[in-house]
Amino acid sequence: MKAQFIVLLAARIFSSGLQAVSFILLARWAGVQDFGLIAIITGIGSVLFAVADWGLSSYIPRARAKGLNADVLTGLGMSFWGNIAAGTLFAVVLAVVSGVNGHSSWLWLIPLALAMDQFTEAGLTVPVADKEKLVFVVSVMTRRSLALGGFALLFATGAEVVPAYCLGLLAAAATGVVHIAVHLNRRLKRVSDRTAAKSLYKNLAPYLVANLSSQARTLDTAVVGAVVSVLSAGLYSAAFRLINPLMLVSGSIVAVVLPHAAVLPLPAAKQLGRKLSALTLVSSLPLLAVIPFATPIIVFLFGDDFSPAAPAFAWAIVAIPFLSLAPPLGGVLQSQGYESFVARNGAIFAVVNLAAVLVGALVWGPAGAAAGVALSYALKSTSLYFRLLLARTGPAKHVGPKVYSSVGA
Repeated sequence: MKAQFIVLLAARIFSSGLQAVSFILLARWAGVQDFGLIAIITGIGSVLFAVADWGLSSYIPRARAKGLNADVLTGLGMSFWGNIAAGTLFAVVLAVVSGVNGHSSWLWLIPLALAMDQFTEAGLTVPVADKEKLVFVVSVMTRRSLALGGFALLFATGAEVVPAYCLGLLAAAATGVVHIAVHLNRRLKRVSDRTAAKSLYKNLAPYLVANLSSQARTLDTAVVGAVVSVLSAGLYSAAFRLINPLMLVSGSIVAVVLPHAAVLPLPAAKQLGRKLSALTLVSSLPLLAVIPFATPIIVFLFGDDFSPAAPAFAWAIVAIPFLSLAPPLGGVLQSQGYESFVARNGAIFAVVNLAAVLVGALVWGPAGAAAGVALSYALKSTSLYFRLLLARTGPAKHVGPKVYSSVGA
């Protein structure tokens, strides 16, 4: 598991670096206003596709690790069609809104790209659960390279900024779908069973609530844009885009831990939670030294127009350990049968976080919104940590819903 974690982390570092370059170029070439608009669209899309995903990206790796291949096969089909439907609906709405408000007519491509990416990420949980590192590495690196390369090439050859960005994003997402579809067809072609979709939907409810609650944080940019301005949303988004590469450890931990923690006894899961918490907090301490240099870092990367984002960036750094810790702690609790608690916790703190962002934005603009995120996630991580430590006997674990036949792969 350590080797898999290191490989996944290295791939995420590389890919997130490319993604960060894309965002920086977009901010510099498009300006604060258009950057903020794209950030708002992306944030809303993240929540929409969390609904379309129905918790499958969290459930599928666990089902695969337990050998519930009928669940996996049905779940992948549900993920594909759910995301395509949501992406198409969002694209149509965005095309109409853009036409009415005079925004770029290319923005509707973003939801389609996000929909395909969501399915790809759900599909990649299968090889990760199988401890196949290469598929994940190739997918992530290829998609990020194509998105950045296509964007830069189109812009360099005379395309406008927004169309170039949207087309690069769409090409990368389509490539990712084709790649993972070929792999999944090879790995699951012998699976003849299919779980009843209706039955699977019932079991997915806790995962949906937990994932939706987690993705609800991406509405923070939309909240800032609504209560302050799209310009402020651009500044706020720039601050949090910079910390994304610094939160890679969290994403890699979740990808590796969730399938394997499903078979751990409760004492071992508690020990894992303690180690994850200590590692996250200790590794985040050196980042505090970056805070005094927030302004020159922002100006160097994004330009003078983004200098007001520096206070928000400082608060985003404070939020890093808590944003990083909540997902793996929730994953460990889910693996022990506490899906309902994680779902309730996520729902409560989704509301708390958005309320803190709203109040903070009204009082202190982008910086106040970022401070609200830091406070709410500090409380959320603390609640998850102590719930894991206080757990005594795990609830009954899921053994798989009804399937149409008893022949497995």
